Amino acid sequence: MDISEKTIIKLLPFESAVLDMIVKDETLSAEDGVILKQQMKEAIIISRKMTGVGFFTDFQINEGSPHFNKQTFTIGNKVRATIPGIEYGVGFVLFIEKGVVKTLEGFTNADTWPDPWPNNEEYKVFDEQ
Repeated sequence: MDISEKTIIKLLPFESAVLDMIVKDETLSAEDGVILKQQMKEAIIISRKMTGVGFFTDFQINEGSPHFNKQTFTIGNKVRATIPGIEYGVGFVLFIEKGVVKTLEGFTNADTWPDPWPNNEEYKVFDEQ
């Protein structure tokens, strides 16, 4: 997934792989998929908070970006990943508020989040569907 070059906090490869999978979510209409890609292309990461068992990555979306018709919803609930050392894997949710992408949440199902973050060879992102 591409995001704005203006962002100071960079999108990690792991987050990018998750967002790429979320874009393919079969519950998204073709129109909403285009909107999501456009919003993320212009997104700026404003914060990333670690919780010990996951993370929240917050985005700011360009005001001129197209908005979703549905104002508040979540997508990506079936996107999962396997990470060595995390027995039950991890899950994700992308929050849409006021018609724009707001937050990507990643969470473990029982373990602590790995530190450092998984590198490209250590994880596998997939859709449970």
